[in-house]
Amino acid sequence: MARIELVNQILSVSNKARIATFLTTDKDRWNVKGKEAMNRSAVLVPICSYRGKLSLLFTIRNVNLSSHKGQVSFPGGHESPGDEYPIGTAIRETREEIGLCINREDVIACIGPVPNRKLVKNIAAVIADIGEVNEDSLTLNTNEVSEIFFLSFETILTEKNQRYTIFRNFRHFGMPVFLGGPRHIWGLTGTILDIVLEMILPEQLEYKPIRLRPWKK
Repeated sequence: MARIELVNQILSVSNKARIATFLTTDKDRWNVKGKEAMNRSAVLVPICSYRGKLSLLFTIRNVNLSSHKGQVSFPGGHESPGDEYPIGTAIRETREEIGLCINREDVIACIGPVPNRKLVKNIAAVIADIGEVNEDSLTLNTNEVSEIFFLSFETILTEKNQRYTIFRNFRHFGMPVFLGGPRHIWGLTGTILDIVLEMILPEQLEYKPIRLRPWKK
């Protein structure tokens, strides 16, 4: 079967069932001791149709924010009182940041929570099918988001666009990096993307997670 056909099967009923089974059997994979005491956040991983291609939507954070300024991220943020975490947090933050309103029925699965590098925050990833989207259908909160962009699964899965970075102060600590868009996707967003791809891609695509590949020193 052609690669593009396999990519388009991501949202098929059978693949969604496979994802649910995978997450049920692997639910303790990301458990971290003491995680209940951490700050909690949630991001939305929006799978969409953009210009006829199955894609993911990303945001670029405002350069005036206190942390991760100007970096690529998924829409999302901190848990607020009254949120039904993590889905409620991801839905609310997405609406506030980019004006995208989704329903709980659009949610395919939740991953995590995944700890950040300093182990002070847990971030859950809420994967959702948001249908056909374009720039004109969204309203950005420019205090938080400077712009958005879409990256097709075809581009993401092109091998030359899959890289990694090793931090100088942590010689054995590396993170996935994805190229092909207007900005590099790295850091926690790159790691979450790597995990999401591992879980949602049809098995025939044989995606090997970047974080599990051998790193060259």
